[in-house]
Amino acid sequence: MYTYTKKTIFSELVGANFENIRKQNGFLTVTQFNAIHLSCHNESCRADANMRPAKKEWEGAQIRNQHTKCNNLFPLKGGQIGIQAYGQTVDRYLKIVKQQVVNFDGDTFKTLLWDLKDVFRKLTYGESFSRDTHGGGPEDNLKLLPHLMLMAIYVLQNKGNSLKEDGSYEIESKLAKYLECSGKKGLEEEKSAMEYEEEEKKEDVKGTKSQNEQVQIDNFLFYLVAALVVKPWKDWKALRLGFVNALGRTAANIASLPAEDQSGFSLKAQPEGGLKDRERNFLLHA
Repeated sequence: MYTYTKKTIFSELVGANFENIRKQNGFLTVTQFNAIHLSCHNESCRADANMRPAKKEWEGAQIRNQHTKCNNLFPLKGGQIGIQAYGQTVDRYLKIVKQQVVNFDGDTFKTLLWDLKDVFRKLTYGESFSRDTHGGGPEDNLKLLPHLMLMAIYVLQNKGNSLKEDGSYEIESKLAKYLECSGKKGLEEEKSAMEYEEEEKKEDVKGTKSQNEQVQIDNFLFYLVAALVVKPWKDWKALRLGFVNALGRTAANIASLPAEDQSGFSLKAQPEGGLKDRERNFLLHA
């Protein structure tokens, strides 16, 4: 399936009480959900290369993708595709992301969760998917969700995410700890965060305090999505009350931020404690 992958930087809450911000490279995925077999794509690329003037791989693909910008092929696992063959296409997809979009370091599973969170967020907020691609709407990207979740689960189970002694994954212990803490006010940027291009680093550091509100909201949504991916239904039902409590604590943290840290946030405009209706809608959708 043709997709467009774009570089982003996500801000993860870390530390004993989730009081520090660690910024890491990541990516966002958008699609118009036009499926094509890999062999057909390769054959079309050879034909495009022999044209006069010749077309590059993704120039020709954009035409076949209903003139929607694309730069990768997202693997779809059908019923007759074995796990080994699927894994090879996942490796190819992630390799293209690293080589042509962003060389993200660290936990691939976590990076995919942030991507998944962004799709959920845009659907809930009614934000545009086609700002960069000039194509691909909410319906197309809603259909992407189960395939993106499947890729995340495959990476979790097969790409070095070792089980703990109790049979759980590290993300599950982080999730439990987050539900207990839910972030603290007075966030600080972690000194050991990865180095970015100089102009990006200056911009991020400058905006850190004013972005505290959004960082706390995004991390709440991240762990909500993580629970949907790693927890079975019976465990998810048991966690729902914990997320409602975490939502309230996150709202209280935001409401207690200094005025200059609230990014224009107004208690008068949000009398119910801090989070906009969109965040509550996200929880209801989940």
